[in-house]
Amino acid sequence: MSPLTKARLTWHQRICAFTVAALACLFVSATPAYAAAPTNDNFADATEITQLPFSETVDASEASIEPGEEPSCNGGVTSVWYRFTPDRDMSVKAEANDNVTYRTVALALYAGTSLDNLTLLACGTQSPLGYFSPQLVDFDATAGTTYYIRASDFGGVPVGTFTFDVEELIRPANDDMSNAQPVGNLPASVSGDTTNATLEPGEQQPCGGITGSVWYSVTTATATDLWVPPTVTAAVYDAGGALVGCGGAFRTVAGTTYLIQVLSYPTPGPFTLEVRTYTPITGSVSVDSHAKIDRFGKVTVSGSVRCTGDFAIGYNVSVTLQQKAGKQPMAEGYGFAYVYTPGQAVCDGRPHAWTATVNGSQTSAAFWTGSMTATPVATIITDPYNFQVDVSGPSSKVAAQREK
Repeated sequence: MSPLTKARLTWHQRICAFTVAALACLFVSATPAYAAAPTNDNFADATEITQLPFSETVDASEASIEPGEEPSCNGGVTSVWYRFTPDRDMSVKAEANDNVTYRTVALALYAGTSLDNLTLLACGTQSPLGYFSPQLVDFDATAGTTYYIRASDFGGVPVGTFTFDVEELIRPANDDMSNAQPVGNLPASVSGDTTNATLEPGEQQPCGGITGSVWYSVTTATATDLWVPPTVTAAVYDAGGALVGCGGAFRTVAGTTYLIQVLSYPTPGPFTLEVRTYTPITGSVSVDSHAKIDRFGKVTVSGSVRCTGDFAIGYNVSVTLQQKAGKQPMAEGYGFAYVYTPGQAVCDGRPHAWTATVNGSQTSAAFWTGSMTATPVATIITDPYNFQVDVSGPSSKVAAQREK
């Protein structure tokens, strides 16, 4: 064949040529296109926040760590930087949210003029919405002072695209312990809001919560039992700052001021704080001297509960029945009675009847013979806060009568 003669390709050859060309294009197009490093990757190039509120979405997937930049207080290494210089004193809140449930953007707050002389002011904390929720950092900013906020990975988990928001924080008037709001005359019902509440430096949270609190105070002229119901997560402190309890009932000393810390838990927002005097529940439970045994060996024991105090709406009674031969137990059984009276207080000082059926360790009717001893315990159920108190009765001999 002449060199000038155009070659004719078979259909097999044409397919092979097309396949090679397609693969070549595929390899060329598969070359990864890396994102550019963020413009605020380095400290010197920190994005300046000129007015609040500020919001920016940034891709930090190619962020790096520059020479002299130490890991952040949350273990992060790659980071981006922001700076803010307020023209007046104000409270500020910064939040980073990567919109991905399994990654967290860590925040750290600094003051200084260069990377090698920064002073760490605060580390970001998780919001009360959960471990993987946005990190927050709030602070009191002084006019003319430049603050640097570093957004980095959290413990080595890479950061992708995230949203960074900064806004002025209008804090509640009683955000600090020194500005605790008196609850007023008792019983008191006070409305509050922890939406923009913060934690003071060194403030503890012994009763739960994650971030943010507001403060209240109460003073009684006489020694009094007070009650803070669990409609809020609260901690009560005495005048010396010692923890008295996590809400509930506590006893005051005449003329002493007590502080109540209401926490942003489980979520920040409006709440109602109640403080009222509390009458502790006291009472007794008794057993009748006669009981009945049916043909299946079940013993019916009856008695009464008498109690006084706050909130009670019902009670549980458990009975242990024991038969002895001399001093040795021969048989034992357990019974239970439940009385619930919605909207009706049973701790009114009057006796309220109960009946419990006791199932013994033996089901034979003949097994329960002679004299038996019943020991009752009543658990007073209260409303609306499920506070409980146990009252016990003395052991009582029961003369069992067998049904015919």
